[in-house]
Amino acid sequence: MQKNQLTSLVNQVVSAVHDARFVAMTSHATTRFCARDMDWQQGQLIVNEKNQQVIRVFPAMPAGYHLHWKSTLGESDALHFRSNGFTRGQQGSFFICTKQADSAQIIVLRTGRIRSVIGKISGCDDPRN
Repeated sequence: MQKNQLTSLVNQVVSAVHDARFVAMTSHATTRFCARDMDWQQGQLIVNEKNQQVIRVFPAMPAGYHLHWKSTLGESDALHFRSNGFTRGQQGSFFICTKQADSAQIIVLRTGRIRSVIGKISGCDDPRN
């Protein structure tokens, strides 16, 4: 049952990232997929960077799961998509960590392509996760 919940959370985050990319391409404006109230645990937002309009709000992570984003550019507070669907040079990973055996990594490339891995994830070795 825990693996099913983790898979569901991975699908939710992947869908949210896809939505942020789609909004950027259809609105012809850079969008930001970011943490709500500067805390990924509290939920996530899609924001139009041109007018700072919040496009969509995503729910908080359930108890027992820790979500964080690590970017290659050190911009770990948000993921930015340009109107062409590419990131602003960022690539990195979202980590959904648990105290259980399996955690997840959602890898985002500069092109906006996404893939995910579920299992023993090295980015979740921190005991605070």
